[in-house]
Amino acid sequence: MSNSQSTPDGGVAQRWEKLPRFRGRCNRYLIRIDTRQIGYVNAILESFDDVARVRTRDNERGILEIVVPSDWDGVFHLAVEQLAGKLDLQLSTEQDEDV
Repeated sequence: MSNSQSTPDGGVAQRWEKLPRFRGRCNRYLIRIDTRQIGYVNAILESFDDVARVRTRDNERGILEIVVPSDWDGVFHLAVEQLAGKLDLQLSTEQDEDV
């Protein structure tokens, strides 16, 4: 039996402690997309480890909230630029609620 299987939480606590800590500033963005594309965009953005955290803010209007560490802002914008070439999406800062 491996060490991760021998603990009640399956070793999650040990793995959690090994994750890199980010203590910098994060930027928040809103993306508006076709509601049928929410899962697709979420999967693409979260596939870049540590670049973005995505949550659906308004499922009916297709609005996603994305939190991006400022160190990864450039990578995030490149990914969104690539997605925008394939999907109809609008990006704004979180303060702009009229996405």
